[in-house]
Amino acid sequence: MTLQGQWWSESDSYVSGILSVCSLDSDRPVLRWRGQVISGAEPNRSVLEIFHTLRDNGVRKGDVVAVLVAPNSNVPSFECAARFGLRQLPGTLDLVGLDGRRASAAFSVDKPWRGNLLFLRRDVVESFAAGRRIMQVAWGEREVAVDWHAPPSWMREAQRAYTNVWRHVRLLKPVSPPSS
Repeated sequence: MTLQGQWWSESDSYVSGILSVCSLDSDRPVLRWRGQVISGAEPNRSVLEIFHTLRDNGVRKGDVVAVLVAPNSNVPSFECAARFGLRQLPGTLDLVGLDGRRASAAFSVDKPWRGNLLFLRRDVVESFAAGRRIMQVAWGEREVAVDWHAPPSWMREAQRAYTNVWRHVRLLKPVSPPSS
């Protein structure tokens, strides 16, 4: 089911269906994760922010947007790895070119924080983009260690206001070739 009259209505995809359900009652809980209740407004806010950022930077219907990271992963996409002949560095998730230069590096932290970071060498990203503008998107969630069965009231307030979530979106400026 897709709501009519929304910016996503024409799509008639599973994503538009999810956005429609979340929009029916934006205060209704739609997800419980790690003891946190997420309302329908949060997925819509996240998708809408990405939509506006892309649109404001000139991305239009029919434009190609490359995703260099594999879904739910800390490694470059298969398409990126195959295009550049990248191989996995033994014992890591990092990829190297046939010349031995590292093209990506995956970092993960468990304690005292949890998080993942994927580094991609800029020349690989620019070559993959083939002259198109490059948008860098980063996001995360600030968490503190608490008893999730009885979190302090200030933590619940921060979660309800989404002040524990951060996002950073920017367009990368082309790098000028070094002058000789």
